[in-house]
Amino acid sequence: MRDIRLEETLKIKVTLLPSLVQLAKICSLNILELRDFLYHELENNIILEKRERILKERFRGRVIERDDFDLKEFFQIFSESDEYERTLYSRGEEEEEDLASLIPARGPSLYERLSYQIEFAFKNEEDKRIANSLIDYINKEGFIEIPPDEISKELNVPVLKIEEIRYKIMHLDPIGVGARNIREALLVQLEVRKLEDTLAYELLLNHFEKLNEPPEELAQKLNRSVEEIKEAFLLIKRLNPKPGLIYAEESPQYVVPEYVIKFRDNELVVEEVRGFMPEIRLNSKYLKMLDDENVPKEVKKFLNDYVRKAKTLFDLLNERRRKLEKIVNFIVDYQREFFMNSEGRLKPISQTDAAKKLNMPVSTLHRLITGKYVSTPRGIFELKFFFPRGLRTRKGKTFDRDVVKSVIKELIDNEDPESPLSDGKIRNILRFEKGIDITRREVCKLRKELGIENYSKRKRKYKS
Repeated sequence: MRDIRLEETLKIKVTLLPSLVQLAKICSLNILELRDFLYHELENNIILEKRERILKERFRGRVIERDDFDLKEFFQIFSESDEYERTLYSRGEEEEEDLASLIPARGPSLYERLSYQIEFAFKNEEDKRIANSLIDYINKEGFIEIPPDEISKELNVPVLKIEEIRYKIMHLDPIGVGARNIREALLVQLEVRKLEDTLAYELLLNHFEKLNEPPEELAQKLNRSVEEIKEAFLLIKRLNPKPGLIYAEESPQYVVPEYVIKFRDNELVVEEVRGFMPEIRLNSKYLKMLDDENVPKEVKKFLNDYVRKAKTLFDLLNERRRKLEKIVNFIVDYQREFFMNSEGRLKPISQTDAAKKLNMPVSTLHRLITGKYVSTPRGIFELKFFFPRGLRTRKGKTFDRDVVKSVIKELIDNEDPESPLSDGKIRNILRFEKGIDITRREVCKLRKELGIENYSKRKRKYKS
């Protein structure tokens, strides 16, 4: 007979409160997305309405943050009968700003998109490491031109393993990225579409060098009809021969800065950009119904539900604003030299270190600085721009980028003309001899900033 036992087990279960989930969502929205979100709320919450006239801010600091709030107190602050100065994302009558023209900004790079996908596409941490190293070799067109055996030596990973990871990368977005040439990129795109049995696939696989021939000649050589060849050509033309250029030449996104950093009396001040967001308030008609004894209880309950939703919305928006102001003020203090001096450089600081100084989770910081822009005396920048990771030694010391660039220049100036240093070799020297923790991609970027060509072009110049 089977024994029936009652056992106690202790489990830790993490449950995110709905308010935290909502806050995370609000924090991740840029100002254009937030504007659309508020208009959506205006359409779906009958208690809310858009205020057309502009009023001064009198109730700053009187936002109710407790859960058991007094509805009448809430009405007194946010109803039409009072001047609502703490208008969310509204502005005062002074210093009206013209926001008619939006500012173009580029979206995530090909490298950023691939890095994000790798986190989900690869479960094994070692595979993730190899994949992230491998995408450093991808050029702007989406190809890896460095021979696999050279990559194998630089990464100290078997060629078969590199090819296995590369094959998976080619199936990320954009399809075909990481291929060695146009032919391979196109073949992968057909494979993903399950079109391996088509004439187009056969032409790419076995007759790629003949694709520039007239359809009539190719049809005769392959014993196919001209119509079949033309259909195959049409299918191939629909593919993307250089997948990396999808994101390298994308149309710019448009942004509006949320804050302005400017000089005033020789001091840096931070001001919020207002006037772009809809000014919202509670509808006085429905609020009066809550005090009307003739209104049924069911109707009042219905209205109270919407009032609570409005209160939650106000609290979330105020919290987003509070956190953003905290971050922008931190940027002004930490990167003061960058703003005060026209040639000032940014001080390296990782998002992890900044989050500790700001006393907030790094995930929250990342949401708030991504897609949010600030106008400064030196131009308009995404907040993420002010958190350069810097280059660290294995002991944690931070290296200035210009110092590392000078080291790279010195290495290349003294390289052997018969065997120029590749970016991977420079990376290894910096890592293992100088103790600087750097990726091949960072080496490539610094080399380009120095105006130095890659090793293969330098080798050709030495020989000539």
